Formats: sequence, C-alpha cells, structure tokens
Amino acid sequence: METTEEEIDIKKYLYISLRFWYVAAILLVCALSTAFIINSNSLNVYKTEASILIQDQSTQINNIIEQNILGNTSDAAYNQASILNSKNLTYKTLKKLGLYVSYYSDENIKFNEILQNPPFTIEADLTHNQYCNVLFRIEIVDDSTYRFTCKKQPAILYNYETYEYSTIDLIDAIDTVIKCGAVFRNKNFKFKIVKNCFQTAPENTFYFKFNTLNSLVSDKFKIAVTTDKESNILQLSIKSTNNRQSIQYLNTLLNDFIMKDVDKQNYAADNTINLIETQISQIFDSLDYSETELQQFKKEESILSYDFQSQSVYMKYEALQKEKAALLIKIKYCDYLEDYLKNNKDYSKLVSPNSMDINNPTLITLINELTEAYSEKSDMEFNSIKMTPFMAKKIETIEKCTKLLVENITSLRNSTHIAINEIEKEEKKLNNQITKLPETGRKLIGYERKFSLNNELYTFLLKRHSEMKILKASNMPIHEIVDYASPDTVTLIAPRKMLNYAIALLIALGIFVVFLFLFSFFNNKITNDDIVEKMSSKPILGHILNNKQESYTFVSADNNNPVIESLRSLRTNFMFLSSVKETGNICIITSSFMNEGKSFICSNLAHSFSLNNKKTCIVGFDLRKPKIQEFIQKNSSELGVSNFCRIIFRIQKFHDIPFQRI
Repeated sequence: METTEEEIDIKKYLYISLRFWYVAAILLVCALSTAFIINSNSLNVYKTEASILIQDQSTQINNIIEQNILGNTSDAAYNQASILNSKNLTYKTLKKLGLYVSYYSDENIKFNEILQNPPFTIEADLTHNQYCNVLFRIEIVDDSTYRFTCKKQPAILYNYETYEYSTIDLIDAIDTVIKCGAVFRNKNFKFKIVKNCFQTAPENTFYFKFNTLNSLVSDKFKIAVTTDKESNILQLSIKSTNNRQSIQYLNTLLNDFIMKDVDKQNYAADNTINLIETQISQIFDSLDYSETELQQFKKEESILSYDFQSQSVYMKYEALQKEKAALLIKIKYCDYLEDYLKNNKDYSKLVSPNSMDINNPTLITLINELTEAYSEKSDMEFNSIKMTPFMAKKIETIEKCTKLLVENITSLRNSTHIAINEIEKEEKKLNNQITKLPETGRKLIGYERKFSLNNELYTFLLKRHSEMKILKASNMPIHEIVDYASPDTVTLIAPRKMLNYAIALLIALGIFVVFLFLFSFFNNKITNDDIVEKMSSKPILGHILNNKQESYTFVSADNNNPVIESLRSLRTNFMFLSSVKETGNICIITSSFMNEGKSFICSNLAHSFSLNNKKTCIVGFDLRKPKIQEFIQKNSSELGVSNFCRIIFRIQKFHDIPFQRI
C-alpha cells in the first residue's frame, strides 16, 4: 500500500501571508512598542565585580588528631567563600555604611531609591527598635528644619541588635517638625536628621524607610562567589540597580573580610598581653619585697659584693633560677589553661603557648584547631539555627580537642614538675656548699636567690609583653584584595534593549505563524485547484474571473474583456473534453450557495456557444429565485419549471402516459 506524505504548500502560506500583510504589520508595531515600553520603564541592573586572593594558612596536624577529629579537611577557598556570604560579615558591613535606610524622591518613589547621595541622612539608634518597610515623608522647610509626616498604617518593629522582628504594630499618624541634628524619639522611634552639606536638590519633598537587614541580604546585596580551579582567587559579583552603592558595599565588605583575620590576631594578642600584665602585677610585689630585703641586708652588713667563693656559688644559683623561672611559667600557663577550659565555653579567647614562649607543637596545634573550630561553629550558629552535619562535625571536633588538651596539659605539667624537682636537687647540693661559707655570705646568697628568681620571672614577662606589643603592631591581613570594585568593573546586564527587540520580533513572527496556521486550518473555502483535484477525479476546465460590470450578458465576437476571455477558454476546453453526439451534449451548472454566478456563467457560456454556430438551449431550474430570465431578457411572468413539472405529473397520473414520450 502506497502512502504519500503531506507536504507543506509554501505557495499557499505565502499567498495567505501577502493577503494578511496588515496583520503582520500590526503585530510588529505592537511587539516593538511593547519592547520599547519595557526598555524605557525598566530599571538598569548593573553587575559589579571584584576579586580577592585567598592564602592557604592551614597547618599540618598531628596524625592522631587528623584521624580522630578532622578527617578530610575542606578547601581554604571554599571556606572563605562561605565566610564572605555569612550574615555576620554582611550585617557588619551594612551597619557600617548605614545602608539599612533607603531614600526616595517624589518622582521615583514607585520605582527605585535615589541613586546619588540624598540632601540629608537619617542616623538611627540601632539599639532602639525601628519601624521597617514603611515610607516616611520628609519635607525640607529650610536649612535647619524638616517636616516629618507619616500615615496611620500597620508596621513591623525590627530589632537591629538581634536581627529579629519584634511585633507587628499599628503606627499612629505623625505630623511634626524636626530640627536638623535633633533626636526624634517616641516609643518606637529614635533617629536624627543630619544635613549633607555638599548635596542639593531642586525638590524639597523626599521619603525614606528603614529596611530589615534580612531583606537587604536576600534581595539587594546578595553576593555571588565563584572560585578559580587553578588558583585561590575568588571572583565576587553583585547585581544591583545602584552601581555606586554596590561598589561602596563590595569594597567595604572586602576590607572587613581581610581585616577579620587581623582583628582575630589583635584579639589574641590583647588576651595574651592581659594575661602577661596580670602575671607581672602578681610578681611585682614579690620582686619589690625581695629587693628591699636584699638592699636592707647589704646596708646593715656593709656588704657590696661577694667574695670569690660566694660568687661562684651564686652564679650557679642564678643559672638554676633562670631555668626554674621558665618552668614556673609553664606551670602557670597550664594552671591558666586548665582553669579556662573548666570555667569558660568561649574558646576564642584562649592564649597561644607561643606567646608564653612554650614550644610544644602538639599543644599549639590543638589550641589553634580548637579556636578555629569554635569560630566556624559560631559563624554557622549565627547564619543558621538548624543543626547541619558540618556544625555537628565542628561540635565533635571541639569536644575531642578539649579532651586531648586536658590530657596534654596534665602530661606537660607532670614533665615540668619532674624538671623542677631535678633543679631543686641541684639547689640542695648548692645549699651544702653554702653551709660551708661564712654566715654573712650564706645570708647574702639567700637574699640574692629570692630576688633573682622573682627578677628572672619579671624580666621574662616584660620581654614577652614587649614582644606581643610589637607583634600586634605588625599584624597584617592574611588574604589580599586583587581588584577592588570600581566603575571600570561595572557592566550593564539589564535591560538588554537589542535582545528585547529581537525577542519582540520573534514573538510577533510566532503569533503571525500561529495565525496563518489557524486560518488555514479552519478555512473551509476552496482557494486553489489542488483542493478540487483532491476531492474529485474530474479535471478543471477553466477559471472565470469576477465580473465587476453592471451588465449581465456581454459576450460578443469582438470583445476582449478578461472575463469574456475566461468564458471562451471554458467553452474551448469543454468542446475538447466532450464528443459531439447527434442528440447534443447536456451540461449542468450548479453550486451550493446563492449569488455565486450560476446564472451569469450559464447565460454567457450558452451565448458563447451560440456565437460559435452551436444550437443552444438554456433551462433554468432555480425554483425559488430564478434569474435566467433577467440574463436572457424575458418576461418573468411566463411559465417556469415548476409549472412544467406539475403538468407532467397530471398527465402521468390521469392518462397513464409514459414520461419518456412527453
């Protein structure tokens, strides 16, 4: 069985397209007008970019800790990218820049906030609850007076310290005058208006509103961070309608980020300095007392120096005291660390052993890991209230580090006590030598020994105190900003005007194509020869053009009208198709609707045959509205087909005459 695939008739659709060209023009104008309106009324959206180099400061960790605690460590760049998107850092930046307040002018209140600096600044007290997401009207009366108005409406009270919504309250209508720099206060307001000296505006009416920090982070200042697989450079980008504000925000955020490590280092240095100063204050009294005793003894006994034998014993004592002083510092640090772990849960303030000149790699690694894990846990708790697997892992790391620290402290204290016992044994040997010295020498060495121990401790602490001061002053950021955000890094990403116009053209074209398809699908009229050929096996003899003249019959031998030519062509094709018989040929002209030209074609075709010396008879079978008589110019009152049929019926019925003989 043969099957033929239905082909698309391009000529057909091209003809329909040309026929309905005005539809395409209307769609094109509407689409381009819509694109123009969208481009004109859409806010410009800018993309601001910056980049930062992340230095990997991770240290090698003891194998025991690596197996029991950490497992696989995460990539440094990935961790820093999470910190850059943390709410803690974002809120800090927003507060510093004061971006929790949006300003509007009377013209663009429905669209966007003022892109440039407003003529005044709202300085809010963030320790006080504020009404958020409510427009307040400010009218500039003069250089030092403002009129503050607000309608009665529901509003949200927001706490900028806890970042939480307090209540939903109904704000009362307000209409008052505020002096520049004066604090405006009521039960749920506390702010002041400060004039920007270098900003002027032609209008005198403005609006402002307080934004919640949550909405600013999610809607306006959401940063996209992408990492480079081949390096530790992070690319930061932010999309905003205010490119100037985005540049300011992004640069401040990056500065806060790189200074975060410096702040941590300074914080640790301050804790160490405070601990050292506490120890110095405790030792200073003992040192002062022992020094007074020594000077008093020398004064009473009139002794200025040792003899040779006493000098030798004293030098040995002095060396032992230095060693003992360093060990006592270790004991004091162990006591401090053990007491801190028992009584505090904030491990961010732990003092590193390095600051106390204690070189114990395991202890240093454990403390660094504990403080880092606690810091990451604190950031995650701030950003999310849910217990995530990563947070659970950090909690487990803190617990294991704390347990290992306690064990390490105990081990360090025991080893230190053993070393102190050895020193004390050496001191006993020296005491036996001292007993052989003169009484005055023995007493002098006793006073000197007490003074030397306190002096060594005091000197050591002063040295470490100075070193920590120098270290704090030399702290530098770990990470480095590669490219700051600037106008050169800003690109316009919306609206894409040419793309909008192209989309509008495609939409118009698509709608026009759908229109053509629907028109072709629902069109049941015969529009070309192919449709007739598919419906019938008979050939098409010709096409008759539409008659626009008022005359009915106009076929003549010398007339070259296109309509007449089409009738002659039809006559010729009919003569070639039919064979002439003795009885002649019969042709029926019919259609399914009225006023389609049956009578016109019949009369003119018959007239055409008669002009060709053919005997022609016309019979009109239109029983309701016959028009043949109008074409052949006969009286319409004569008998018609219906009368003839009625006569035939009577003859058959009453005379039984066969129909064929009539």
